[in-house]
Amino acid sequence: MGTENPNKPSRPLRLSAPNRHIAAKVGKHSIPKATTTVALSSVDVEADIVAINRGDAIRKGNDFTANGRIYRMKGQDSVFPLSGPGLYQLDRGAFRALMVYNELGLTARAELELDRWGVIVEARELARAVYRADRSL
Repeated sequence: MGTENPNKPSRPLRLSAPNRHIAAKVGKHSIPKATTTVALSSVDVEADIVAINRGDAIRKGNDFTANGRIYRMKGQDSVFPLSGPGLYQLDRGAFRALMVYNELGLTARAELELDRWGVIVEARELARAVYRADRSL
């Protein structure tokens, strides 16, 4: 009779809302929240989730640490990235800026759109850093 692995979730988990949590997939249909963590394309989110589902991640309550990244369980069947290497926490403005940059690139047209939305300079700078980091891979 073996003991149950306390790090293993009771049911397999999946990534919650990939169009919101994968930087390159953030687009006009993504839903901005107060704070959203996005992963660069270089992060193997699927491998992290496989490790979580196998019980290889370290679990602390609803948080799982896999490959140095922390994921939080949402509901009973999904997780979202929280922090760690290759992950960036964006506020609503930075997320909106990333949406626009992914659609229009780092262009004057994108900046005009962000002006229209009232996105502040600091949010744009963070979104540009994520955009550039994701494309420099």
